[in-house]
Amino acid sequence: MTMKLIQKIIGLMLVPALFTGCIKEDMDDCMNVAVCFQYNADGQDNVLQNYIHDINLYTFTTNGSIHSRIPVGKEYLTNEKRFKQIQLPAGNYSLVAVANAYDKTEVKTGGSSLEQIFIQHPQWQNSAALSGQDHNYLGRCDLQIPDYHTLQEVTIQLFSAHIDAYVEVHGLQPPVRSGEATAPAYRISISNANAQTKELDNLLSEAPALKPLLAGATWVGNRRWDLRFQSGETLSLPEGEDGAKKALSNFARMDGMNRLLGRGIVRFDMRDPERFVLKLPEKKASLDAESGAIQSKTEPSSGGDKG
Repeated sequence: MTMKLIQKIIGLMLVPALFTGCIKEDMDDCMNVAVCFQYNADGQDNVLQNYIHDINLYTFTTNGSIHSRIPVGKEYLTNEKRFKQIQLPAGNYSLVAVANAYDKTEVKTGGSSLEQIFIQHPQWQNSAALSGQDHNYLGRCDLQIPDYHTLQEVTIQLFSAHIDAYVEVHGLQPPVRSGEATAPAYRISISNANAQTKELDNLLSEAPALKPLLAGATWVGNRRWDLRFQSGETLSLPEGEDGAKKALSNFARMDGMNRLLGRGIVRFDMRDPERFVLKLPEKKASLDAESGAIQSKTEPSSGGDKG
């Protein structure tokens, strides 16, 4: 092979780099973050395209101010990984994905931290009843952009951020007003629906392995938590932030050692720090947390938790 031919081959290899690569003197035009999105619902598989139809990707600086808002096209919202490439200057950022934010969703910004930013219905303060809500999904990841060019790939896991309320009313007669052919419906008000969200996230940080297994949580009597698992059990935690964290951490440890979940137990009662009680459909069992031994005595199952 002659020297002239080698030079031609090298020249052809450099042509794509000139058109697709980033030139050091002009790094501001380089895409340096590739983002994809994932939503698993209650399972293990990505079902993003079944639920998510629109995403706005917000990038926040460390002081909580919005750096940019980037619409994400439908071509990236598939069950296979599709990366949306964006460009960010060097620094630390939080990427927040807000999905399905249509005319019933408003992103409120302001304040000095990301935690002071939230979503709400634009007409939530009106006296008239709201016509409904968007089925929102939220996700977040934090990343650091170096001062040299590199392409970082990140996946933002989305979680449901809407509330479905199912209400049954028994034994209540409809209101009657004279002169009206039909009675007006009762109005049901749900106040402070998200008041405990931050506290719940703080609690679950003590046992991250359990978080994907949860089906829901109930703030009981405005003083303590009941956690419901996808496998059907309920974990009753004690009052107080420190006591609840300690109990949840101990439960996660015991579940890792003895596989407590998925064995047909109805309730794990840890409200009393000195006792760990298991409630079965036809038995009441107490577990010695140190030895792992179970002692049972036959007893009809009692009614619901009184708090």
